Amino acid sequence: MGKPAGIINAALRNAEFRDQNSVEYRFGSFGSQRASLDINKQLLDKKLAVRVVGLWDHEKFRQDPAFEDDERIYAAVRYDPQLFKNKSFRTSIRVKYEHGEINANRPRLVPPNDHLSPWFRSTAVSASNPFGGMGKLTLTSGYMAEREDNPPIGGDGMGQTRAADPDYNAWISGRGNQQQPFYFTDGTSGQLYRIYGGYVNNGARNADGSVRSASSSLVGLRYSGVFYGVGGLPGYATNARLPGYQYGQYREQTLTDSSVFDFYNHLIDGPNKWENENWDAFNFSISQTGWDDRVGVELNYDHQEYDRANESFLGWAPTLDIDILGQFQDLSANPNLGRPYVQGGGNGSSYSSEREYVRASLFAEFRSSDVFDSPFLRKLIGLHRFNGVYSGEEYRSENRSWNLYGTSAAWDTYHGASLPFNDRPPIAMIYLGPSIASLNSASGANIPGITSPIQLNDGPLYHFSSQWNASVPFNGAWTIPPALANVFNNTTGLPADQTALLQNSNPANYVGWNSNYNLDILRYADGDQSLTTNAAKALRKTKSYAGTWQSFWWDGALVGTLGWRYDAVRGKDITAPTTSNRNTLNLNPSVYTLPENYLSEIKSHSLSKGAVLHINKLFSRDPLPINVSISYNTSDNFEIAGTRRNIFGDVLDNPTGETEDFGVLLSTKDNRYSLRVVKYEASVKGASTQMSGMNMFGNIIVHGLRWRNVFLYDLNAYTLDTANGSNEWRYNFDPDTGETQDQATARENASIAAWNEIQAALPARFFEAWGFTPPANLANPDPAQVYAYAENRPPVGLTMTSDTLSKGYEFEFTANPTRNWRIAFNASRTDATRSNVGSPETVEFVNYISQMMAGPAGEMRQFSGGPTANTMRINWNGWLGPWTLMKLQEGASTSELRRWRYNVVTNYSFRNGLLKGVGVGGSYRWQDKVVIGYPVLALSSTEYTFDLTKPYYGPSEDAIDLWASYERRLTKKINWKIQVNLRNAFDKKKLIPISVQPDGQTWASARIAPGQEWFVTNTFSF
Repeated sequence: MGKPAGIINAALRNAEFRDQNSVEYRFGSFGSQRASLDINKQLLDKKLAVRVVGLWDHEKFRQDPAFEDDERIYAAVRYDPQLFKNKSFRTSIRVKYEHGEINANRPRLVPPNDHLSPWFRSTAVSASNPFGGMGKLTLTSGYMAEREDNPPIGGDGMGQTRAADPDYNAWISGRGNQQQPFYFTDGTSGQLYRIYGGYVNNGARNADGSVRSASSSLVGLRYSGVFYGVGGLPGYATNARLPGYQYGQYREQTLTDSSVFDFYNHLIDGPNKWENENWDAFNFSISQTGWDDRVGVELNYDHQEYDRANESFLGWAPTLDIDILGQFQDLSANPNLGRPYVQGGGNGSSYSSEREYVRASLFAEFRSSDVFDSPFLRKLIGLHRFNGVYSGEEYRSENRSWNLYGTSAAWDTYHGASLPFNDRPPIAMIYLGPSIASLNSASGANIPGITSPIQLNDGPLYHFSSQWNASVPFNGAWTIPPALANVFNNTTGLPADQTALLQNSNPANYVGWNSNYNLDILRYADGDQSLTTNAAKALRKTKSYAGTWQSFWWDGALVGTLGWRYDAVRGKDITAPTTSNRNTLNLNPSVYTLPENYLSEIKSHSLSKGAVLHINKLFSRDPLPINVSISYNTSDNFEIAGTRRNIFGDVLDNPTGETEDFGVLLSTKDNRYSLRVVKYEASVKGASTQMSGMNMFGNIIVHGLRWRNVFLYDLNAYTLDTANGSNEWRYNFDPDTGETQDQATARENASIAAWNEIQAALPARFFEAWGFTPPANLANPDPAQVYAYAENRPPVGLTMTSDTLSKGYEFEFTANPTRNWRIAFNASRTDATRSNVGSPETVEFVNYISQMMAGPAGEMRQFSGGPTANTMRINWNGWLGPWTLMKLQEGASTSELRRWRYNVVTNYSFRNGLLKGVGVGGSYRWQDKVVIGYPVLALSSTEYTFDLTKPYYGPSEDAIDLWASYERRLTKKINWKIQVNLRNAFDKKKLIPISVQPDGQTWASARIAPGQEWFVTNTFSF
């Protein structure tokens, strides 16, 4: 059972009937150290042996403080009692056990995203500055940035976030939301500056004294985001309407200048990320052979437990940003203006498995010499080996993911909004070093990484409390003080019965800005399972029967192999359901438990055949100048892939495949030179295909329908009871440029109708599979089904499938020009094609949604009804790229595959003279260029494709490794060897592009090339 094209097997070391021991110590680059011990002792001659192996490997990396500590202990016992008088009957009992632990904070292969460099760049677009920048723009305050007077005036320092304002800058991006705790922290000392909460609107009053909704602040209060930063290129492209922005192919940009932040030598996370693994493996086997190995039987039991987990406070794509906000919402000065920062909050994931495996095998060997006296028949029939196997496996696994922090239900009650537990969790702005605002460019900023552990703890929350705290009448007259002139709007947005602001708008009449509320947050580190965002477990049971026949005809001139196996695989799984309480997961064992019945059962036969013909052995007198062997193999198989599902939650069949190869081996008579060439072809049906953004299948529906809810039911906040509130900007389409309000309203209604159609068209099992329940009765909905924020989880085992075909050649050449010199060369050429991408249901779904997104459904706005709001079409097009590309490539060579690879290794050992015991060697590795993107071709204003004839290539890669060793015997029993290795000997610090922007010139993402490393190893054998 394995990949349809084959599998590589590895085995643990056995205890052996000899005394052989070794101790090894290695030290190397960056302070890495490795020690190992291997003790093998024969206690009873040819009967009892024990082996103990230990590993202590503490590896350091160029990125300080990255590390990986790998510690293992392994023990094996072998006992071969002589149970029978006949010495040709042999019994062997073997027991093995291994325990291992890995604790790490591994380096990041990709530098952080760069939101800092655009702040320094000029706003003027040029060939060297294709996307412009912000010209070091700072915002006086959020009120000013969001303010846009009518008519707007350029140069007044207002309206920087408003597209219609002359001062608009498309790079500006808001951070977080109201009612979301912000932790402002220093990354060097860990000092918490304060916890900031923005406006808590649970209590603001209308002029008649009635309480406004939780999403409505004081009447007349201008909008201000909680915090601001620099956006990424995808957001800028949308805001600035760059060419082709609607196709969603602009990508985040990797930081490429290490003088801004030295990503080569520093891990930006510091100590705020970890990975670990631990496992226990036990194996017991007993074998009995007879009549000099002519028959044999083996029983094997194997039990393995494995766990791995990881957490990252900065998430999996940290972003380097700069603080551009001059004043907070209370108009106090921001002391961190101009300081670089990264945003964190953190999440984690884990995987655990338990595997129990039993196997029984029966072996028999037929020797023609036992039956025939005729030398001809003995030579013709030769030797035949038969093997029959039964195996059974039970494999349990569980995947979980979680947020590191969350707010409590008490916080929900205080701010008055009912939100899912993982909506608006606590986030931290972690400042890295002093302000760099005085610099002329980001280059040379030398920003430090985080060096202190960052923890989000309970504490006083600084926020504006809108609880009434005065005895004046709500509708009394109030004049805006000069200090609040930019905070309140006295002319627009007032209730219909008001012409001016009244005392209900006066912030002095409310509790106002204070730190009286103590924020208690939830922490996963404290064992709070309510922060679990996903949990899924599965069970797979497999029974297999197999048989093989290996034959050696004509004294081994023709070697044939025939194999058959039958597998029956049953599987079941479950995903933890959400509860009605803040959408937390129900992890109660009585609910989150595997179903009684199996959900899938797959049975299949596999057959493999092969033959090797050693041509020289066909002749009694070899007439050929070289040795020639020809091989042929063919097999079919299927992969035990667990339970895989399509987008509707339907179980998919396991992948099946066929492999065929032809080979020839040529070697000289003395075997000093040999060449092996193999031509192969492997096909797989229903293979699991890697594709980014698969959650978009459900996300587009959930986001589309939840915003349909907002505009259909005029939701002022998050639930049906907030309908028709004062936030009309949220639930009404505003006119686009050149459009009347009636036209905008007509587009809103058309978009709502289109999403109603989508809901009706999708089967109920789709919503069930994605854990999302839309309103069943749109005219008279159940309030529990109407919400602006909805959770969705992909079906467990969601998989994109395709058929693949790989063809290619493999070359292996070895040469021993002298007794001391060895050369090895290998190369491979691979051409791979993909077809039938996606199940039929997936193809139909994508085609239908794409058609709908090209029409009114794509116009559905998100986050507001303003004309610059994000739309569902932009969301869909941003995801659709990987799918479109994969469909276009059906039948064409797979772009992510490097066509050619080759390696050369040579080693020379001095056996005599002054340099006796010295060895030197080296290797060269090369791999072909690879496609990293394609030009985008517009089909219409809503549809696009890729030009496969003009790919953008990433560079080919190569590396040289060198080594030297010296070996000598210290005593009659102790041998010493020292070896120095230099990896990537001549490589320098550099980045390798892995994706590009639509212009084909600007790097998007890049990875750090492997760097130069050295290590010295001392080995003592005795």
